[in-house]
Amino acid sequence: MDETAGLRERKKAETRTALTQSALRLAVELGADAVTAEAIARDANVSVRTFHNYFATKEEAFLAPFRTLLDHAAEELQARPVGEPVLDSLEQVWMRLASGQRAVPEDTLAQVGQLWTSPAMIAYQHRLVAEAVQRIVGPVAERTGTDPVRDLYPTLVTTTAIVALFTAMDHCPTEITDPADKAIVVHEAFAILRSGFQPPG
Repeated sequence: MDETAGLRERKKAETRTALTQSALRLAVELGADAVTAEAIARDANVSVRTFHNYFATKEEAFLAPFRTLLDHAAEELQARPVGEPVLDSLEQVWMRLASGQRAVPEDTLAQVGQLWTSPAMIAYQHRLVAEAVQRIVGPVAERTGTDPVRDLYPTLVTTTAIVALFTAMDHCPTEITDPADKAIVVHEAFAILRSGFQPPG
């Protein structure tokens, strides 16, 4: 019985991944506006009904790998040592994800990179930042003893750290594919934050 349930869950995860991959591939090839649920389902070789069993809209399919990554980031942040400076915690979370030290579902990092850097998906960048802030600000507020509604601090820190991460991704040369090398760029971004934005040298 457990084996059957496990197989069923594995099959569902594979279908979800296939739909996300098809959605992003079509968006990059055709432009996000031209993609439809029908086209995604056809590309993934499933019915439109199956698509809607997993995603209400194509936007949900586009954003699915990013939301998965945010779930992992939130878990990592909550597990960081108590009393660790919040910028250190955020840096370690992003570096562990970027360098592959924290296992994430197969292809998730590549899909998120494609979602952020593809010209066809530029219009979604503000959605990515907004979703990241919304997901991470709670753990940041909890760690710093602040209120995300009343206090400016947790939202400002979260937004700054997330924009630093995305800026590092943008700045990272395309020829850098080694996750460990990408983590170095993330470290540099957080070093600039800690310096109070002092110019290099």
